[in-house]
Amino acid sequence: MSQGRLSRLRITSRRRGDERGFVAVWFSLMLVVLLGMGAFAVDVSYWHYTQTREQRAADAAALAGAVSFPGDLVKANAAALSVAASNGYTVGGITPLGPGDSCPLGGATLAICAGSGDLTYQYRVKIVQKVKNTFGQILGMDATNVSATATAEYLKPLSMGSPSNQYGNDPDNTSWPIDATDPPQTYPNFWGNIEGGGTAKQQGDAYAANWCENGSGGGTDGCNANGDGQNLNYIANGYYYTVDFTSSATANLQVFDPAMVHVGSLCSDTSTIHLADASNLTNIPDYPQGATNTGDIHKRFQPVISTGSPTDAGYQYCTGDQSFPNSANASPPPATTYRVLKASVPGDPSTAQQVCGPITFPGYNGNVATALQGGTLPGAPAPFATYFRQWVNLCQVSGQQGDEYFIQVSTDNGSGSNHFSLRGATSGGGAAPVTVAGNTYMSIFTNVGSNQLTKFYLARVPTAAAGHTLVLNFYDIGDANQGTVGQLQVMPPADSVSSIGPTFSNCTWSGANGSAIGTAPNSRTAPWGPPTGISSCLIPGVNSNPANWNAQWSTVTVPIPAGYKCTDDDPNGCWITINEKFSGAVHDVTSWNAYLLGDPVRLIK
Repeated sequence: MSQGRLSRLRITSRRRGDERGFVAVWFSLMLVVLLGMGAFAVDVSYWHYTQTREQRAADAAALAGAVSFPGDLVKANAAALSVAASNGYTVGGITPLGPGDSCPLGGATLAICAGSGDLTYQYRVKIVQKVKNTFGQILGMDATNVSATATAEYLKPLSMGSPSNQYGNDPDNTSWPIDATDPPQTYPNFWGNIEGGGTAKQQGDAYAANWCENGSGGGTDGCNANGDGQNLNYIANGYYYTVDFTSSATANLQVFDPAMVHVGSLCSDTSTIHLADASNLTNIPDYPQGATNTGDIHKRFQPVISTGSPTDAGYQYCTGDQSFPNSANASPPPATTYRVLKASVPGDPSTAQQVCGPITFPGYNGNVATALQGGTLPGAPAPFATYFRQWVNLCQVSGQQGDEYFIQVSTDNGSGSNHFSLRGATSGGGAAPVTVAGNTYMSIFTNVGSNQLTKFYLARVPTAAAGHTLVLNFYDIGDANQGTVGQLQVMPPADSVSSIGPTFSNCTWSGANGSAIGTAPNSRTAPWGPPTGISSCLIPGVNSNPANWNAQWSTVTVPIPAGYKCTDDDPNGCWITINEKFSGAVHDVTSWNAYLLGDPVRLIK
């Protein structure tokens, strides 16, 4: 073999030995990387497992807390903590969510944070846990923070009747006559109503009147058919009105004309009422506006002269209270009791605690001129002149935005109909930053003349109701003057028109046939058979026909479109309204309830 050949073999052999060494080093390095990546994959799988468990716990905690949020943050957080603990995540307390939903661990290994979601009534929970890595330490990752977030909302029982600090008319702050085409918010053309338990249900109050004439009701809907005259819709606790604070403040909760004082539905002068005599008094002891303020005395107590004219000056203060002493179930005028309660769960009076009351005003059926000068009636909390057609303080309450109270109004077994208004006022008499509205169900007294368009707020339906179905039940809405025909139209909120259009579509109406509706306000189905479609949610032909309207329930269902949006942060936003117009005069008590079908508590994200 030549020397050159041998030299080349030695060089090649040396190169192959060098390459084998390089491969060994390269393989050793890659083995570390591969083992690290495999180990890292094990840690990643554990992160996903941990995050899945956290997500279940966060979902459950958000749902639990949403029921009490934002009205009671302490209770909402306590419920969220309890549910999180039952899912294996226990901490000493809730940490408020920071900007961008940051939930700092500090020196801990677990934190639970909560606060409002994208909307003020949504409750958001975030769980953050520091997970120690088993193999990730090879790559310098000793631990990893794993988190899960959930947002839930609670569709509380619907508010009804008013978006403002006032429910019903305020004649003291109303120019007269009012604009018949667009009544101002201070005089929405209705009064709150409650009747005594001894009143016949056919008078219009489906919930407080607990007597059905002629046993089965003589055609009255929702009455026991076994002959004992029991109203199946009767609610012994009367009516609850929700007071929501829109900002931090102190509010005086007040009632206008709290007692049932018989003046007749038309407030015309009679030989027993003596309104004309009252309006001509020149000195009334204890009179809030001044004992000798004859101008105010005349305006406040003058009778209605022209009962068919909606501009008659006597209607301004005409609450239309009426006793029914000649009924088959004759009993004294009802006493009316007022209580103020602090809410624990928003929209749920059964969980509320009483803070003021009870204050009871006895009913009166007699000479009002004599009573105005006679001081305090037996059993009354104050002189008659201080509360007859006057605003009266019930309770002073303080709250922050989102806090909620209830005003409860109830009666005894007397026979009669009491009409009133409620409001939240500042110490100076102005509007307090609260809203006062009926809770799920209400009864009202409408007192308007012929062909007068009445617009009032029916129910507040938030953006969260999109895709739900709104159910509206009306009782005795056609009991107008004989021969009078009217119509009702359910109108979408003005602030939702851009998202769904000017009217609702695909609404249905079910008329009554004398079948009982069940125990309101928890009724969930209409008993009248196949519903009828109504164009633009307009109910025509409303009249006093007893087979269809008088003392009867009827139901309207309103599909809320999936694209429905309204201004949730504005107390005046999201309010569905009713347009009501009759060809003749209407002096009538009606009852209403509203609710949304579907689960009231749901996850948003």
